[in-house]
Parts: sequence; structure tokens; C-alpha cells
Amino acid sequence: MALAFGLEFLDTSIKTPADITGQVDLAILGTVPHTEDLEEEVEDVRTSVLDNSSSLMARAFRQIRTYLLFSAPVERRRSVLITSALPEDGRTTVTMNLAGSIVLSGHKVLVIDANLRQPTISRLFGNDDEKPRKQGLSNVLVGRMPWQDTIKEIRPNLHLMPSGPLTPNPGELLGSDRMREILAEMVEQYDQVLLDGPPALVVTDAAILSTVVDGVILVVRAGVNTHGIVQRTKSIFSCINAHILGAVLNGMRITAGGYLRKNYSTFYEYEEQGQLLNVDEEA
Repeated sequence: MALAFGLEFLDTSIKTPADITGQVDLAILGTVPHTEDLEEEVEDVRTSVLDNSSSLMARAFRQIRTYLLFSAPVERRRSVLITSALPEDGRTTVTMNLAGSIVLSGHKVLVIDANLRQPTISRLFGNDDEKPRKQGLSNVLVGRMPWQDTIKEIRPNLHLMPSGPLTPNPGELLGSDRMREILAEMVEQYDQVLLDGPPALVVTDAAILSTVVDGVILVVRAGVNTHGIVQRTKSIFSCINAHILGAVLNGMRITAGGYLRKNYSTFYEYEEQGQLLNVDEEA
């Protein structure tokens, strides 16, 4: 018992929403369940809402979407940067599923792959024989083409701007007047603009981007990010007066007999009852 207590005392990783609100003093926009705790099969967690709009994952992102809508006046959340402390915290997962949830609510969304060092979304929706970064954000920022020419529609009302070719000075481009100009034009044509950015503790690009967008969502990886790491990431944005809309706890695990286990069980039972009613009505 003493050993267990000692290990728990030494473990400073974020595990629950209360850890974020209490230890780091950040508003929580929602939680994303760990895929191993889901009953439905998830082929690619990054597109789970687009692939199955009635799943538990989709329900989680509908909650995040709702909290985002009420996190600030509309003019202060039209362009939003999604970032995290470290690589592999789930920024792209949150960006794409949040975008899918907003699209399902009837809005027009643009996703920008703003990670000019290690882009992910560009590859996710690129064909095998296509160079996903051939044309994109970096081309636009150096003045080689209009931003409208780089946009492709990947689903109805869901549009994507790829990252474009890698550049030796991404920070300077992302903080340029040109970036501010194109964002101003984008929010006039789209209901929501989401930027999938780089990790904030690894490079300064995310901090630079936070000065040109309306708000920032911080993705926190449950069981991986510690209180200190998240607090340090928050401090980066606070020092430059960035508007932090809140945090999303990604990959949250459930415990036997806990609230989340009961919540998940209720969801699946409710969905199963709905499917049975549909079968009875068709019969």
C-alpha cells in the first residue's frame, strides 16, 4: 500500500478533467475517449466522426463543438489554432474530428495544415501517387498563388488547405502580414477556420500562430502530459496574451465502476435500443 501511494504521489500526469481545471487552471472543452475503451471499431481515429457520425467518439466531439460555440463570442473564435505541448498528443485527431462535428451541424469549415515542419493532414488526405505538399499554405505565404487555388473539398462543406512545400523559415511566414490577410479573407467565406499547428514546446511556430488567430485550443494527452508540461505550455501563450479558449483531454481512460464506464454503457444501450426500434418499425 505504501508503494502504491508513493507511485501515485510521484505520478504528476494529467488523467482527468479535474487535473486540468484544478492543477493548471484551464477551462475544459471536453474529453476524447481512448480508442481501446470503445466498443465500436475505429479504422482511423483522426476521421472517426466523418466515418461514423453516431459513434461515441462523435458524441464526444459534439460536446466539444458545443462548448467551443459558447467559449467566446463568434467574432473571437472564427479562426482557431489547435496545438499541444508535445508531438503525438493528438492535435490532428482533435482538429479533424472537431471539423467534422461542426460540418455535421450544417456549417462550412476550412482546415489548414499549418504545421510547416511535419504536416500530417496533408498526407492523410493525399493520394498515394500525389505529392501532398506540392501546393498549399507555404506557396500562398510567399506570394506564389492565391489561397483559393490551394483549397480542395474533401467532404461536403469540409475544405482543406495543405501545408505546401517545406520552408526553412516557417515562423516568419506564419507570423507575417500575409498570414493575417488571408485569415481575414477566409473567415469571410467560412463559418469556421481550424489550423492544425505544431507542438508548442518543441518549436515557436505555435506561439507565433497564436498571435494571428482568434483563439487557441490546447490538446492534452491523458496519462502522458504532466501538470508541469501543461502549465509551461499555458504560460507560453499567456505571456503573449494569446486567447486560450480551453483544453481538450485526449485519450482519456475509463476505470471499472467509474462515472465514465457507466456513461459509456448507457450510451451503447441507448444506441442499441434505437436500432431495435428502427428494425421493429421497418418490420
